[in-house]
Amino acid sequence: MRTLVALLLCGAACELLAAGAKDYPIQPVPFTAVRVEDAFWSPRFETNRQRTVRYDFEKCEETRRIDNFAKAGKLMAGEFRGTPFDDSDVFKVIEGAA
Repeated sequence: MRTLVALLLCGAACELLAAGAKDYPIQPVPFTAVRVEDAFWSPRFETNRQRTVRYDFEKCEETRRIDNFAKAGKLMAGEFRGTPFDDSDVFKVIEGAA
C-alpha cells in the first residue's frame, strides 16, 4: 500500500514539474556545452590551470598533508601530523582543481 501511494505521489509531482517547465523560459545547459572565451575570465582560468593548482598540490605535499591520508589508510607508518583541518585543505585543493 505504501509503495502504491509513493508511486502515485511521484507521478503527480512529475506531472506538476513537467507542466511548470513549459512556463519557465530558462532551460539548463550541459556544463560541457559552456565555453568561457573572454578577455577577463579566460586568462584567470588559464593561470589557475597552469600555475595555481600545481602550486597548491606541491604545498600539500611539502607540508605533509598528503602523508596524513597515507597514514590513515595504513599505507605509511606514523602518527597524524599537523592541524585538525589539514585534510580539509587537501579537499579544497582538489575541489579547486576540479
